[in-house]
Amino acid sequence: MPNLYKVSDTLYRGTQPEEVGFASLKKLCIKTVINLRSLHSDRSECVKNGLDYVKITAQGWSKEEAIKERTEGGFGYHSIWKGLIEYIRDLDVDALKRQIESD
Repeated sequence: MPNLYKVSDTLYRGTQPEEVGFASLKKLCIKTVINLRSLHSDRSECVKNGLDYVKITAQGWSKEEAIKERTEGGFGYHSIWKGLIEYIRDLDVDALKRQIESD
């Protein structure tokens, strides 16, 4: 799995796995895949590999903690993604939570 990174004792993040990647996650004793993308589902790949699937979650971090994890967390941050940092700073987290809960 390229770009698989341990965020906390209970959370990893990585790029979109290919078919063999889902099997690799299972071998690593990962039980649940959390999809943060709104336009793509990994449900069928997860089911096929015996993994639970959740469409979205939140870590409960402050904006500054999220920015630090993104820029210093070992995920291969590149300065060309400046827009991502500005997006996080400007994000209305409470409005996003309400939108997610209503979906």
